[in-house]
Amino acid sequence: MCPLAYTTSKHGLVGLVRAVTSELGKHGIRVNCVSPSLVITPLAISEMSAMGIEDVSAIEAIASSGANLKGVALKTKHVTEAAHFLAFDESIFVIGHNLVIDGGVTVVDNSRAMSMEMQMKQ
Repeated sequence: MCPLAYTTSKHGLVGLVRAVTSELGKHGIRVNCVSPSLVITPLAISEMSAMGIEDVSAIEAIASSGANLKGVALKTKHVTEAAHFLAFDESIFVIGHNLVIDGGVTVVDNSRAMSMEMQMKQ
């Protein structure tokens, strides 16, 4: 996927959540979003296979390599649990929030390290 298109669409979605929140919050309707990093799903496996990476453990290692949090691989279960948190009363006062589930990818500049890792795998 093109980083420019992905980044633009992600920012657009977060902006939409904020705009809708400002309209619907006054009616008691909460709007939030969840932004996970790469999750190993059939779609992700298919995309990586198209790039010549077919081993699921290798894909998981690539997905986890950019995270600051080590020893944990993001699973669909983690994303589901985060969405459940936002949907239920435990988060009753959370509104207009983008819950980032990425193990710290967005708080650490890994671009250089990830680029070098990808080059070594080729």
